Amino acid sequence: MKINRPDFVNLINKVYKPAQNNVAGRLGAVPGGSDRLEISAEIAGLKKALAKLPKTDPARLEKLAQLARQIENKEYRVDPAKLAALLLKQMEDKF
Repeated sequence: MKINRPDFVNLINKVYKPAQNNVAGRLGAVPGGSDRLEISAEIAGLKKALAKLPKTDPARLEKLAQLARQIENKEYRVDPAKLAALLLKQMEDKF
């Protein structure tokens, strides 16, 4: 037995077709149309702040490269006494 419900199908088409057209319209926007990209003022401010930052000291970069090589070669060792002293100093400064 076949149930023919064209009114139900028409209702579904009325609801979903306009939504599908809107999505297709947004996705298929024509270049040069009203679409545009705007960089927010916050991003522009961040770019200005980054430009004002001082350049990294070459000696610091060399030290970082040396530490990276030591870590990569598994030659870097932490001095437990120095680490404990630094941790205690930080704890004393906080309290």
